[in-house]
Amino acid sequence: LSRAIDFKEEIDEKKEAKKATQTIVATAIGLVLYMILLVYTSSTAQEIASEKGTKIMEVIFSSIKASEYFYGRMAGIFAVILTHVSIYVIGAVLLLAFSDQISFVKEFLDANPNLMKHLGEAISFNTIAFITLSVFMFVVLSAFLGSMVTRIEDVGKAVQPVVMLILLGFFGVTALGNAGDTILLKVGSYIPFISTFFMPFRAINGYANGLEAWISFTISFVFTLGMTVYIGRIYSSLILQTDDIGIWKSFKKALAYH
Repeated sequence: LSRAIDFKEEIDEKKEAKKATQTIVATAIGLVLYMILLVYTSSTAQEIASEKGTKIMEVIFSSIKASEYFYGRMAGIFAVILTHVSIYVIGAVLLLAFSDQISFVKEFLDANPNLMKHLGEAISFNTIAFITLSVFMFVVLSAFLGSMVTRIEDVGKAVQPVVMLILLGFFGVTALGNAGDTILLKVGSYIPFISTFFMPFRAINGYANGLEAWISFTISFVFTLGMTVYIGRIYSSLILQTDDIGIWKSFKKALAYH
């Protein structure tokens, strides 16, 4: 019992570096998505709520279909978000392109020679597709909730379900991810809204293969498409309604008039 155990520990530095990069990338993507969604879901709901009940909407709907206006509105808001994000992406690309001329970037890359390789392996087309779909999905839901309030002051209450979903997705994947590929993480990666946080995390860390990731994406895409079309169909009933009867009653009334 007094004799010390003689053992040898071998650490694969390449694997450890790759795993660390995967964790950092997954966390960074979740954090960026979290910040973008919090900012733009609130602003989208406010914009939609500010135009509700105005005479200009009656004039617009007399000229074009409410569904076409809604689709165009969502496309415009989404284009603004993509423009905003693209500025940061272009800035990052330029930073890497001229890294040899920027001392602190060059020193960082020299100290981590395999970083770019691991980064390229972690970020796939599926991950980018999930981020794009997530932003559009939450923006559409925010527009829907914003169209059901009669006062700008009530927008904060209206978007609480969206905020709760974002918090559930971000903090859920953060908490569950530390425990590995748990059953809750697997199930959540196929549920719309939170799957846009869960599945990219699983795919980046190698917990899910490409087929599983694309199945999850297809489920979320079909759900988002159906939600967008349905909201477009009842949009005129929602946006022209000015009675202060609460969100749930406003929704039921819109269905009755549709």
